[in-house]
Amino acid sequence: VYTRRITTFAQGSLLAYKGQVCVGCLFSEIWAYHPVPSAEYFLLNHSIDDRHQIDGSEIYISSMTINQDFRGQGIG
Repeated sequence: VYTRRITTFAQGSLLAYKGQVCVGCLFSEIWAYHPVPSAEYFLLNHSIDDRHQIDGSEIYISSMTINQDFRGQGIG
C-alpha cells in the first residue's frame, strides 16, 4: 500500500525527522470534490489509484504517525 502511494504521489509522502532519525510519516492523496463521499472511499488499505487525481481540489490525509517515543514534542 505504501509503495503504491509513494509511486503514485511522491509529493504527498512526507517524513518527519529528529536529527538523522525518521520518527514519523504522513501520506496524502488529492481527490476530486465530492460533497458527501461514500464510506468506501475511506476503507483501510484502499488503493490510491482508485481516487487520486492530481488536478483535484480536495486533499485527503490517508495516514500519519509519529513514533510513540517522540510524541508530545511538537514534531507533528
